[in-house]
Amino acid sequence: MKILLVEDDPLMRDSLSRLLSFLKYEIVCAPNGKTALGLMKETKFDIVITDLMMPQMSGQTLICRIKEGFSGVPVIAITGYLDEADKLKAQTFQPDYLLMKPFRIEKLVDLLERTKQKK
Repeated sequence: MKILLVEDDPLMRDSLSRLLSFLKYEIVCAPNGKTALGLMKETKFDIVITDLMMPQMSGQTLICRIKEGFSGVPVIAITGYLDEADKLKAQTFQPDYLLMKPFRIEKLVDLLERTKQKK
């Protein structure tokens, strides 16, 4: 499974990348949404994992662009900042899954495996 991981925090990006690589997923990383869209034009990904709060392009905008231009690519949104208003707003940009930080890696792997089975 080829995963695009979009995370602006270098420590989080590196940690998740190493963990998922160790679990035998193929990981490509992007530090922001703009870079991620460029990578998606060049490479076919099975799934995108993106942070919601990022500079240059928010995760919300990235998810909307993925849904518009890369139909069928599932998205897992991760965030540490989500109140009730944000949860309602999340329905408008429709990530396939929404995962709150901090999260257990097992939860993320479960979502990845569910997504893999759907395909």
